[in-house]
Amino acid sequence: RGTVPPGRRQYDDPNHEHTGYAFYDNSRFFTFSGNVLPDSGDVCDLTLELASLYRELFPPSSTNGARNHRPQPTAVGFALDDSELLDQARRAKNGLKFSRLWDGDRSEYPSQSEADIALCCILAFWTRRDVGRIDSLFRQSGLMREKWLRDDYRETTIRKACQATTEVWEPRRAETHIPGTDEGDTEAHAEPISVHPSPPESRELPSICVNNRQLRDVSDDALAALQAANDPPFLFVRGQAMVAVFKDEKQRHLIGEVNESALRGRMTRSANYFRINAKGNEVEVPPPIDVARDLLSLPPSRWRFLSLDAIVAAPILRSDGTILDRPGYDPATQLYYAPEPSLRIPPIATEPSSDHIQIALEIIDQALGEFPYADNASRANAIAALLTPIIKPAINAPAPLALLDAPQAGTGKSLICDVIAIVATGGAGEMFSAPKDEDEWRKVITTALMSGTSVVIFDNVSRPLESGDLCSALTATTWADRAMKTHNKISLPVKATFLASGNNVRLAGDMPRRCYQVRLDAQCSTPFLRTGPEPGKRFRIEDLKSWTIEHRGELLAALLTLARAWYAAGEPKPKIKPLGSFEKWTTTVGGILEFAGVKGFMENAPAMYEDTDDESREWEGFLLQLDKAFYGEPFTVSAIMEKLETSRSEATPLRSVLPGYLAEGMDRDGFFQKRTGRAFAARADRRFGASGVHLKRGTVLTGRLQWEVIVPEAKPPAEG
Repeated sequence: RGTVPPGRRQYDDPNHEHTGYAFYDNSRFFTFSGNVLPDSGDVCDLTLELASLYRELFPPSSTNGARNHRPQPTAVGFALDDSELLDQARRAKNGLKFSRLWDGDRSEYPSQSEADIALCCILAFWTRRDVGRIDSLFRQSGLMREKWLRDDYRETTIRKACQATTEVWEPRRAETHIPGTDEGDTEAHAEPISVHPSPPESRELPSICVNNRQLRDVSDDALAALQAANDPPFLFVRGQAMVAVFKDEKQRHLIGEVNESALRGRMTRSANYFRINAKGNEVEVPPPIDVARDLLSLPPSRWRFLSLDAIVAAPILRSDGTILDRPGYDPATQLYYAPEPSLRIPPIATEPSSDHIQIALEIIDQALGEFPYADNASRANAIAALLTPIIKPAINAPAPLALLDAPQAGTGKSLICDVIAIVATGGAGEMFSAPKDEDEWRKVITTALMSGTSVVIFDNVSRPLESGDLCSALTATTWADRAMKTHNKISLPVKATFLASGNNVRLAGDMPRRCYQVRLDAQCSTPFLRTGPEPGKRFRIEDLKSWTIEHRGELLAALLTLARAWYAAGEPKPKIKPLGSFEKWTTTVGGILEFAGVKGFMENAPAMYEDTDDESREWEGFLLQLDKAFYGEPFTVSAIMEKLETSRSEATPLRSVLPGYLAEGMDRDGFFQKRTGRAFAARADRRFGASGVHLKRGTVLTGRLQWEVIVPEAKPPAEG
């Protein structure tokens, strides 16, 4: 697999010893059949080797007597890896210009196309006009954009850069003109490079003197060394803090904040620090802690590190419909793609056909098809939950919480959560118990988002699901909180997908409209003892979690095929009405499923609101009874207490409809009035139930606020 350099496509052997060669990476369709040779390995990208073979067969034409001749792309043959090449380019006389272009700064150029050519010219010099290498490096730069994926633009830009590059880098050549600067620029010279450069860890590091200097000067040198060594990126900015990507004991990639000790460790690997003693000799010293503290205290804009939103362990969709499938940092999404080494993704068609879509749905059905869904909407919503972590970076917008519930335990709620987490992350997602109070909710959400995980699961929810902080996290793209211990404000991107599971989960507050439901019902007393989806029929897959791990690549390819098909079709809008606060998610997921022929998405939302929103029913009954008790007149909270105290009988109509939250305070002096006053204030003007009954603030009488129940008149049925 690889990208063919621009130019000729066919080669005929002049000696007629071979039938010849043909080079194509598009506009052709090939099928190969036969047995796989032992130890042949996987199909991998061999663009560089392909470029060398191409130039061997199609060498540059002679330059004898050609006035306007420009060199064509040449083969490569030097040992610089990407890290060394970029380091040398930055250290050259035009290194500042290269660094700005590499970081995506095109302010010095009239158009982005001219900036693209300027960067390609410099890359052509250092790669000796290696077309494949120029393409590979450009894709890592800050100038990378959707237009580069167009074959005509990419090939034309690289060809122009190679033609404009009159000279290329040669080992042990001290002064060589580097293109990318104005003609006649006498300062554009490369520094000499060793024919056999040292590995990155052992290459020569800059030396920094730490004594008899101002702290700011030492810090500036240390920061410059960190910036130069941060390629490929290791240090990032996230939530106004310096962070790094590291692996835990299970080799999972995580995001961690860089403290003083970690920063000093990185400093000593990017520069040699020394001091001058009384005899004038240099004495090696570790990086000073004052310098590390000063660097951490600088504003993030001074660090000039890349911004990191989250880590993804699966290929995801970009906003332009392209797929992030190259490991490492992606400037377009500000995500770090860290797949498991064993992950293999089957090829994904650029414009999937109906057959591709059908095969993708069959693969997804193997993972999700045998759960006892209560209705077609729950089945469609389960696919939506599986799809959401893959497409959420593309929409860059909030997504609601997937609520997986059932009448009783053992129906498969947690297993679906596991399948979703395995597909998205390669393992179990971040799993939490539902907190009891708002402070705990805030801490749990902050902890989950700081880890940069893709999936957050609240398992076995046993009490009404209500949290203002969770509501905020679901509808926000950025989460603000105080950092633990330091109490500094942090701001984190919300890239995670939230799931919750439980038995007959009740929703309260604003949660109902922030959820979509996957309802399971095995219709038996012991669902955990089932041996198949139907009596006498066994499950197709006995160990679903192990199967999902084994076939994760196929499932990801299936999901991406559905998404790619919708994007290739022009993103047709679905018939479903967009869900408030989640319009982009509804349109994207609903569009993908509808285009793929999956029916029922979100059709169970009205029933879910009615079945799970206990608070709305409670308050509708309570307010209607209050209206009867006070004959439609205004009242105070104290007046409610007086009516309740007239009879201790539980048969009192008003006492029988008290919301549980208020009833808990009946036996504590003064507590009921305070709790009721706060509850009324929080629910003023909010409509409850089908009647639309609501509370309205009245006037203040003798220092006490009066309340009034408003019961809207029922609308007459429409004629005809």
